[in-house]
Amino acid sequence: MEVVDKTARVGGFFRAMAVGKRRLSLPKDAWQLSWKKQIRLAKKLVREHMAETGGELPILGQIEGYRFHYATDRWISLGRNGGIKNSGFGVVSRGANKRG
Repeated sequence: MEVVDKTARVGGFFRAMAVGKRRLSLPKDAWQLSWKKQIRLAKKLVREHMAETGGELPILGQIEGYRFHYATDRWISLGRNGGIKNSGFGVVSRGANKRG
């Protein structure tokens, strides 16, 4: 799952150093869960991450939301509270849903 932030204002070097902070790893077996359980898990991870970070990431700043990639070219946007904002499709970067 990818953290959405305001990195457009951060230079390339610092942005590259912080790339690991922009990913939340899912359990290795998450893909085996039903669609509803995957969404529930993603919402839970968002709420936990917001509680842990206070909504801010070093270098990157305020977290604006999250993007859960559930297929090669499909994703849903989750807000800071874990609620679904919207969904979409398009080319997804490798490792966007890296399994931890």
